[in-house]
Amino acid sequence: MTKIGVMSDTHSLVPKQVYSFFEDVDLILHCGDIGSSDVLCELRLFKPTIAVWGNCDSRYELDDVLQATEFNNFDVLVAGPVPPNPSELIDSDKNRALLKELRKRYDYIILDTPPVNLIADAQCLAKESDINLFVVRSEQTNKAAFKISLAELIDRNDVKVNFVFNDIKTVAQKYGYGARYDKGYYGYGYGYGYFDNEQIEK
Repeated sequence: MTKIGVMSDTHSLVPKQVYSFFEDVDLILHCGDIGSSDVLCELRLFKPTIAVWGNCDSRYELDDVLQATEFNNFDVLVAGPVPPNPSELIDSDKNRALLKELRKRYDYIILDTPPVNLIADAQCLAKESDINLFVVRSEQTNKAAFKISLAELIDRNDVKVNFVFNDIKTVAQKYGYGARYDKGYYGYGYGYGYFDNEQIEK
């Protein structure tokens, strides 16, 4: 079991008690108001540390906020606390400059956004992306909402959209093979699927 030590509000100074309190933890999670990148450097010399920005934190260098993972060559940049104006920040020159710098460092960048029809994050980022993946879940995504969201995404940004259809249950046909799995069938070969009027159609 991984032991996590949670802290916040260091404001540029690492308390001495951290070294005794977190002696047996495997990971430190700093929840914001760091104050200085020196704090993160000091903590990471002591234990693996993940941090998010707080409302009192000023601008940091990119290396200060990129989080390494257990997978080789796979880093994560977390969003941190929700600001009062997320759409403005996402659609800002600073964010475009950030993406430009990330393109220099990485071969692939994955931007994970909330659902398109809820808030504007995906709309703002679509035009900055080389490939847009629209994830749809069978028997869960409403067809009317899907069509509206797709039309808005394409019309506003003039982008190409690719699809990932999740949890499709196909029915074995004459030229395919099928096996019972959970509540439906999965097939391979030449299987086909069907959907009712409120589900996503092929």
